[in-house]
Amino acid sequence: MKEFQPLKVFCHAGFRGEEYPTAFEWDNTRLEIEEIEKRWLEPEWRYFQVKCKKGRCFLLRFREVDSQWQGQLFSRIQPGTA
Repeated sequence: MKEFQPLKVFCHAGFRGEEYPTAFEWDNTRLEIEEIEKRWLEPEWRYFQVKCKKGRCFLLRFREVDSQWQGQLFSRIQPGTA
């Protein structure tokens, strides 16, 4: 599995602060999030599986304790390829 790397993330701010990501910087390029496909909570992190324009997918996570965002490129297994 690929390692998570620190990211600069732009968010919609709601009642709980950084509520959900709207864009982020990847390889010095700003990527707009087209869709949040899934989201879930784990003890230390909030996770977001997102789809950007041009079909690229990423897994982002946020830790509230230190306001840290991390991400990794996410690959889906296409039906019929496994």
